[in-house]
Amino acid sequence: MTPRGRAQLGQFVVEGARLVSRAVKSGHMPRRVVVSDRLLRQRQAQASDLLEELARSSCEVITVPEAVMLELGEGRNGGQLMALCEIPRPPPLSEIHGMACARSAPVLVLVDVEEPGNVGALVRTALASDAVAIVAVGVSDPFHPKAVRTSMGSLFKLPVVHHYEVQPVLAELASLRCIAAVAEDGVAPWDADYGTATALFVGSEGKGLPISVAEVLHERVTIPMRDGVDSFSVNAAAAIVLYEVNRRRKHGA
Repeated sequence: MTPRGRAQLGQFVVEGARLVSRAVKSGHMPRRVVVSDRLLRQRQAQASDLLEELARSSCEVITVPEAVMLELGEGRNGGQLMALCEIPRPPPLSEIHGMACARSAPVLVLVDVEEPGNVGALVRTALASDAVAIVAVGVSDPFHPKAVRTSMGSLFKLPVVHHYEVQPVLAELASLRCIAAVAEDGVAPWDADYGTATALFVGSEGKGLPISVAEVLHERVTIPMRDGVDSFSVNAAAAIVLYEVNRRRKHGA
């Protein structure tokens, strides 16, 4: 399913019994589940319990040959069970702003992070770092199947907002302390001023955060590295900075 298809249907694909189970436990009951005949024959406890729970709900369960499932899952064994879940209705940016202020907690903003695996990893990092929400901008696609898999279920526990343009995001979050994670020419994470509520902006692996975005934010942060290294991965960089944000929150250092 393409991003446009997901947007039109208002649904996204969740692959594998483990992730579908996490979706259900988080209140994201699928509309439809497709399961391979092989998985039914194996009678795995987790899958059997899940299918029984789905059968008691209004979810439609469809059984197909294993070959069909492998084709749908592009050969991945996790594709022995797939579900279509509703894309959650996103809260408005004003609500996210309010949540960040009320909890003095960060918001993670992804600007044109192209690789779905990085997007999923960033969602997982955001949840672990007690961020109030993920704001995905441009091509950043948290509901891509690879992003969903890489998030390991974190996507079901965190508000996610998507905007095609960055300007509305900048305008709505302007009164938070907006920080740019950049590969060079920024202050060290431990020297930055994060304020009481922070919005951390990160960009793609290859291009980084657009200069037009970084230059209008309150501060730029660069993680010191050994010579000859271009940068940390975007997920590692976000984790390091968010860790420092939380250290300040908890210890006031």
